[in-house]
Amino acid sequence: RAGNFENAVFGNGNTELESAFQEEGRPNSLTIDRLFYQFPIGENWTATAGAKVEQSDMLALEASAYSADILNLFTFAGAPAAYSDNLGAGVGLWYEKDGFSLSVNVVSADNRAARSDRGVFKGFSTTAQLGYAAESWGTAFVYTYSSGLIPEPFLGDASNSLGLSGYWEPTEAAWIPSISAGFGYSIVSGAINDAWSWMVGLQWSNAFLQGHTLGMAIGSAGAQASGNCSNDNCNGGIWTNRGQDTLAYELWYRLQLSDHISVTPALFWVQNSGFNDTYGGLVKARFSF
Repeated sequence: RAGNFENAVFGNGNTELESAFQEEGRPNSLTIDRLFYQFPIGENWTATAGAKVEQSDMLALEASAYSADILNLFTFAGAPAAYSDNLGAGVGLWYEKDGFSLSVNVVSADNRAARSDRGVFKGFSTTAQLGYAAESWGTAFVYTYSSGLIPEPFLGDASNSLGLSGYWEPTEAAWIPSISAGFGYSIVSGAINDAWSWMVGLQWSNAFLQGHTLGMAIGSAGAQASGNCSNDNCNGGIWTNRGQDTLAYELWYRLQLSDHISVTPALFWVQNSGFNDTYGGLVKARFSF
């Protein structure tokens, strides 16, 4: 995995805006993205273990039909603290039957696992997800406890994070899009404020031409603080009037050129009242074989 999406920040510079197809914090580097083994246990159980495995690799259900992978912040089903995509050494187990699923996993922070003086689980996350998926819709409730992984501005020793996400998609492609939405809430020990997040994504199959896809999303960017808050790190988002809006938008159109090749032009914009906005465009090509 490789990319050079760096020096794109918003707010007061503490929060990085990253592309979904680049490893976090590693621009201009070619890295090993995953190294894990996943195997079935009987009819309904699946186990995962690896030296470099992501939290999302060990969840039975992805509670979103939004599949752009343009901005990283839209890949967390509206709950980036709960769906943290923590990457490192980890183990997980899930159970699936009749549409219901239960997943549990624990992942150490990648830089903790690489340093023997810190120990593998000095910084870690543990996650439990309960989900249900029907033919055209699905929903999931997730809880994540994180220790030693708390980002700015909510510095603390640990966090308890919740997420509720879901999606609906039409059974046949039409002018009605699939709808994905999610909400997240987090309490950080030692911090003055708690935090929340949200997103909504729309996706049209066979838009304009057969096989092509149109999509757009809006959501909170960065940490949205609630409670009494007066410093620049506390961002109100769309539900408050503190003058520190941090909303993100993206619009894209995926051209499916063949069964194995697609090209996706995209535009994105992060609105930051009181700071410089971040906006731009990209073209993503995907080859599968």
